[in-house]
Amino acid sequence: MPVMLGEFHFGALDKGLTGHGMRGAENQKERCIACCCYVEQGIRAPHFTGAHYFMLNDQK
Repeated sequence: MPVMLGEFHFGALDKGLTGHGMRGAENQKERCIACCCYVEQGIRAPHFTGAHYFMLNDQK
């Protein structure tokens, strides 16, 4: 069955009180590493079809 990564987020703790979201990284460099590792794990899966990164806050 095909799998797509959707709406994932890693925030950095150096961006304010609530900047870490659901999973926090120590700083922007660690945030980049976390995002890359997450997507790379998906790429290794045999049924991986793609990934979507949540960029805009459309909830009110």
